[in-house]
Amino acid sequence: MFAQFHLLNIFKLAQLFNIGSISKINTSKKGKKQQPPKPRKVVFKKSIPALNQGFAIWVHRKTCFLIHQKF
Repeated sequence: MFAQFHLLNIFKLAQLFNIGSISKINTSKKGKKQQPPKPRKVVFKKSIPALNQGFAIWVHRKTCFLIHQKF
């Protein structure tokens, strides 16, 4: 479902989270129901800024992290 990220999808996902939160999104394709993402603290080694809107995606193996930054 979230296997391939496009820049436009970031804004759709951003509406699901509060500003300033770090959310983990499971991207495995095992047919399991998606559980609501729980905010958690993560040390980010690589981040990809998206459209300079304060959002970043950090991908590690099959896990995508949607990062919200406060301004």
